[in-house]
Amino acid sequence: MPVLPVGVAPNGQMDLPPDPATIGWYRFGPSLDSPAGSVVLGGHLDSKEYGVGPLVRLRELQPGALIVLRSAGSTATYRVGDVEQVRKTSLALDRVFARDGSRALRIVTCGGPYNRDRGGYRDNLVVTARAA
Repeated sequence: MPVLPVGVAPNGQMDLPPDPATIGWYRFGPSLDSPAGSVVLGGHLDSKEYGVGPLVRLRELQPGALIVLRSAGSTATYRVGDVEQVRKTSLALDRVFARDGSRALRIVTCGGPYNRDRGGYRDNLVVTARAA
């Protein structure tokens, strides 16, 4: 998937690319070549305008699967440890957006049941992977 640097949306949440075929990298946190902390990628599962994106397959990841990230001049490989569904109201932001500790990759998208009245999914799906 193409990765775009993103920041913070007006509502205070991580800004996400509108097209679910693209994922955002939280540019105010660790980068691919940072020695510590969590590289955070986030994207939409689907949208009315663009349809379903590749992140719909995240829930199929199994512990031990490899994820390879490439950028200009560097490559990093991560091994999946956890795939967890978490209520959006219970998401541990300090853990997801960690700036210290061991190198990690966190991929966040929507999960759980869709709530038409609220216009979104109830949960987040969070993949945590460690440097391989």
